[in-house]
Formats: sequence, C-alpha cells, structure tokens
Amino acid sequence: MAVESTSKAAKNDSNKNSTSSARASSEAEAIVRTLNGFYDMVGHKPDELGTLGKMAAYFLTKSITLAQVTAALNLCVEQCRFPVRLPDIMQRIPGYEVPAVEAEARAAWDTVIQFVTKYVGCDAEGHYGPEHGTHGAWGPPDQLTGKPEHRARYPQLPQRMLDVVRRTGGWIQYKRMTEEDQPFQQKRFFEEYMAWTAVELVTDVGKLLMMPEQKELPAQDRSHSKIPEAQPVSSLGTLRAAKSMDGSKAAPGASPLPELTPQRKAELRRHLDEELAKRGR
Repeated sequence: MAVESTSKAAKNDSNKNSTSSARASSEAEAIVRTLNGFYDMVGHKPDELGTLGKMAAYFLTKSITLAQVTAALNLCVEQCRFPVRLPDIMQRIPGYEVPAVEAEARAAWDTVIQFVTKYVGCDAEGHYGPEHGTHGAWGPPDQLTGKPEHRARYPQLPQRMLDVVRRTGGWIQYKRMTEEDQPFQQKRFFEEYMAWTAVELVTDVGKLLMMPEQKELPAQDRSHSKIPEAQPVSSLGTLRAAKSMDGSKAAPGASPLPELTPQRKAELRRHLDEELAKRGR
C-alpha cells in the first residue's frame, strides 16, 4: 500500500509539472506574439534570431505576466524613443520602475532634444547654438550697446542641462546626432546629469583658474642675490678695462692710455688747424 501511495504522489507531481510547463510555454508563446506585433508596428525589431523568445523567458523568470508586458509596451509607444529594448520595457512594469533621479534625467533628455530640434542652428562658420537658430537675436546692431536690434526669442535652459550639454560634446553633437549615435549620446547625457551635483560640490572654478603662487627666497638668500651697483668710470683707461671685462679678454701686455697734457693738447690743435687750412686752399 505504501509503495502504491508513493507512486500515485509521484504521478500527481509529474502531472502538475507537465501542466505548469505547458502553461509557461503557452504564456511564453503569447508574449512572443505580443512582442512581434509591437515591433511590427514601431519597427527596429532586434536582429538576432531568438531574441524575442529570450525576452519572453526573462519575463517569466521574473513572474511577469502577459498583461503586464502588454501594458508596458503600450507605455513604450507613448514615452520611448526608438529603438525600444528590454530595459525600456522593464522600467514600465510595476515594481521595476526607474528611480526618481533617473526619471528626472530622462525628462531632461527629452527637454534638451526638443530644444535642439526647435531652437539650435548653425552659422556660416560652423558654430552651433540657439543664438544661431531662427529664434536668435537679429537685426542691425544698436549704436550704444552693439547688440542686435531684435532680442533672442528662445527660452533659457537650466544651468544643469547647459553644463551637461557642454560636457558631452556641445550643441553640435545633439544637432547632428544620428539614429545610430542616439543610444551612446543618451548614455553619456544620463551619466553627466547624475554626476552634476557631485561635480559642483568638488569643483571651484575660481581656484582652478588662479595663478600658482611664486615662492620667495629666504632673507639670507635674497641678500646674496642682489645685483651689484654700477660704479662710476673715472677715466678712459678704466672705461677700456671695463669693456674688456664685458667682452673678450684684454690682449696681454695692454696698458691704459696716458692722460694728455695741456701742451700736447695745444700741439694737436695747431696741427689740426694747419691741416684744415691746406684743404681750404
């Protein structure tokens, strides 16, 4: 009797397992059909063969039902930028929602993309920004201020968004972003947006731009580093000796010129007058 009861229990467990397996298989097939219909509508279906089946199996391991997947896909149609992938779907299933900080980052991303689409333009030299768009300032410059006659008509984004745009490549990266660039640019945006508060706490731009302090010599070192004062030149011989110190060494045996006596000066002047008189004849 004991063997018979054990056999019946094993048979019942086997039936339950087979029933549960069949139910899970049916649920997985239904989820795959739903995913197929979703991607047929929005496009960008995963290229790798069997990806949708793997996604359905992942949902079942998390005890996520077909109704929850369907509701999440409906939200993806309204909220997501394509292509939609597994993380996008998971974040819209109850209990798997994104944290508030990440939700704020995603809202900021949408705001920046809408701003770029409507306001950011390019000038003739290839500079991108809202001031170069159709809503930027325009008209002849004012004679007093030098500013264009008509003021800009685009809204001012929060400083946090402007800093994140600058740190992720500037307006050109967002204006020229392709469909292939979008996932990578969005990832960079999220990372910088979440790190912005921490960066502001540790960064003091004023200190970073200060000139480094120059170290002063101690008093005893400064006393030895003084430049000697120039001494007055007393005679032509002294001047010649000073020049020889600055330039090449003086020739061996050279002596300073003797000073002229009054008689010698008078004699030289007489010879000069005679020479000038001869030339004037």
